[in-house]
Amino acid sequence: MPLTIESVLSKFKPISGVVHVGAHHGQEWSTYKKYDIPVIFIEPCQDAFKILENKFASTKNVTLFNCAAGASNFTTEMYVEKSNNLGASNSVLKPKKHLEQYPEIKFTEKETVQVIPLDNLIQNNYNILVIDTQGYELEVLKGAVNILKNIDCIYTEANREELYEGCAMIDEIDKFLEPYNLIRTQADWRSKSWGDAVYIKGGKNKHIIIPSCYKYKECWYPLNELMKKYVPLDWPTILITDKADGHPFEKAKHDGTDYGWVENLKKGIENMSGTILFLQDDFFPDNFWDIDFIEKATALMKQEKIECFRLYPCPGPIDEIQIGEINGITYGKIHKGEPYRVSCQAALWDPEFLMSILNKVSGSAGNFEINGSMVDVAGKVYSVLRSSIKWPVSYLCTGIIRGEWNPDAFSLFQKEGVYVINNGIKI
Repeated sequence: MPLTIESVLSKFKPISGVVHVGAHHGQEWSTYKKYDIPVIFIEPCQDAFKILENKFASTKNVTLFNCAAGASNFTTEMYVEKSNNLGASNSVLKPKKHLEQYPEIKFTEKETVQVIPLDNLIQNNYNILVIDTQGYELEVLKGAVNILKNIDCIYTEANREELYEGCAMIDEIDKFLEPYNLIRTQADWRSKSWGDAVYIKGGKNKHIIIPSCYKYKECWYPLNELMKKYVPLDWPTILITDKADGHPFEKAKHDGTDYGWVENLKKGIENMSGTILFLQDDFFPDNFWDIDFIEKATALMKQEKIECFRLYPCPGPIDEIQIGEINGITYGKIHKGEPYRVSCQAALWDPEFLMSILNKVSGSAGNFEINGSMVDVAGKVYSVLRSSIKWPVSYLCTGIIRGEWNPDAFSLFQKEGVYVINNGIKI
């Protein structure tokens, strides 16, 4: 399905309002009107702005600004076309490859416009930002560093070729938005040079959790060392265990009592929100994980209201039907009632959904998988497909079998130069 503003808003709640930069004639109003939300339209060109004024003169919840948005206050000339695309290709930037790829569109005029940062225009805490500024998107964002704190979703035009001189490429926009926790989850390329992209706030509450117990403390040091090498994910790692003496992780949750695997995990994730990456204590990474995939999948979970996203498809969906892809990695849906719908394999979880399953089972990790897969708990469970040309994570599964070390684990440790510590002694 083509990416549209409608397709994004239909899955996004709540919406406090939309800031639409590069409104042109306000064509998206029919979509915004369905949601009964306030909208700010920003349009610099006089001809287009007059159409907006006539169209919305008496419309409630619509605010109009006749200016361009950018990184600072200044006056500049805009390159204007009026005949073939009705001004939809107008830009502050000089056309470049646009002239080659769309020769029928002629930029025959220039118009003086005022550029104002969004931070100087917008006082509302609207959470949706739409940008259609013909290559000027990054400059718009540079002038919006304050309002970006409130933005949960950005729908923007993006480039991978220089249609306009000096226009930002999509990877530059990715990099700029990353510190604001806005992650690109979708891109729809309308041609080889340009398309539309969606950025979703991934959520600040993100953790890696490792269920374990003191009995398996020998796993902790090699796991931590291999994670530092192969899983450079900037999420705090929390060990959930009964006792945590000498653990190497950032944090541990424990109270000295072993209540059993399920009960320990319940106590460990109690009151957690956001997203957790679940990793067993004897699943040892053996190659680099696709961190970009994990971040994008996390943002997609928020956008699509997905409760679990399995990263290691062992197993994956029975039907192997692709419903999407990220970074060339395909994924599908695991339906209710499928064996191992609930699994201990590496996955992203909504903590509330995980807790709803834990509340219906007890005992061991095996019980969690088998009995948890049979409980009637509603929720979307997605998984990377086994047939995908690559998987986002790689690890030895498992390092301990029936209480004994898997010889393959020691082969991995020797190859990686890590070791096991037992009672302070390297073995």
